[in-house]
Formats: sequence, C-alpha cells, structure tokens
Amino acid sequence: DVNFDGYKDFYFTDYMGMVNSSKIVYLYNPTNEKFEINEDYRSITSPHFDTNYQIIKSFNRGSTSHHESENYIFLNNKLTRVSKTVEDKQNNIYRYLIYDGDREVEINETLRKVKLYIAFFKTQKFNITIDLLENGKYRYVSWSASKNLRNKPDLILKNGLKKEIKNEISFEFQKGDFKYLCTLNKLTNDGHLKVFQ
Repeated sequence: DVNFDGYKDFYFTDYMGMVNSSKIVYLYNPTNEKFEINEDYRSITSPHFDTNYQIIKSFNRGSTSHHESENYIFLNNKLTRVSKTVEDKQNNIYRYLIYDGDREVEINETLRKVKLYIAFFKTQKFNITIDLLENGKYRYVSWSASKNLRNKPDLILKNGLKKEIKNEISFEFQKGDFKYLCTLNKLTNDGHLKVFQ
C-alpha cells in the first residue's frame, strides 16, 4: 500500500544503479477496480515505503561525499515532499529543509542530523517541528511565529513519547509543569497541538 489508502498497490524496478534506483508504481483505484500508473513516483530516487509513519523515504547518492534524502507524504491525494536533507562532506555543507504548508523553508543548522522528519505545526503564536533523532528519541522544536526557522529556536524538548491508536499518532513532551501534546491524523495528515499545565 504505497499511498497508504488501505488498498494494496504494486511496483517494479525501472532502473537500478550501484546505489540509486527508480520504480514504476501502479496505484489501485477502488472506483473502477483497476491499477493505474502514477508518474509522480518515477521522480523519487530509491523510494522506501514506511507504512508505520505513512511516509515515502528517498535516498540519492551523488558521490561518496554527497548524499540527499527526502520524505514524501500524500497530501490532498497528491504526493508532496515534506522534508529534504543535503549533506556534502567534501565542502562541509549540511542543509535541512521542510515544507511548512506553503513552501520549503530551511531549518537552523544546529538542528541537523535527524533520522526522520515527522511533522510541522503552525499556530497563531508558534511554528513547531517534530522529528526523530538518530538516537531514537523524539524532539519538539518551536519558534515564535514572527521568526524565520533558520533562527535559533525558542524551545527545544527531547525524549518525547509516541502513542498510537487506530487513526492517530500523538507525541507528548514535558517541560516542568507543562505538557505539550501534538496529535496527527493518519488518514488526513491534519494535526493539532494542545498545551496542558
């Protein structure tokens, strides 16, 4: 189920190099009960379908020192890139970009080296990202809504807990007497933030 709609799809390898590959994907259409080719997937290098997070991961090795990885979700039935990392060890360059609902924005360089981008939340007062670190811990990062995400964050919380029920995934973070609860709907990709004291 490569578009996470509850129906099994199928794909086969279109191209395979030493590291990179591409796939031809046919999605099942329950309306006409047929498999239909989806050309959007062909632009994704070496896709990996993560059914746990309902994310499509991409990895592209340009050379031994240059790598790019991307994460895609289905947003309004459209394949949408939600994050991208670029690492160029030879030139000491690392970029981390996310999709904020309108456009791609670059994240502060001190937040580099994430294992998986999870979500972006935008409220009237704050911009918030949640990601999974290389050590397996979840991280909550927030900026004032007036700040650029390349600025130093206002708040960073680590060691978040993940809870999952039928159609929802929630991430809970604690700071003193305050609890931050971010909830994602797996069917719609919508989410909300609640703060408790």
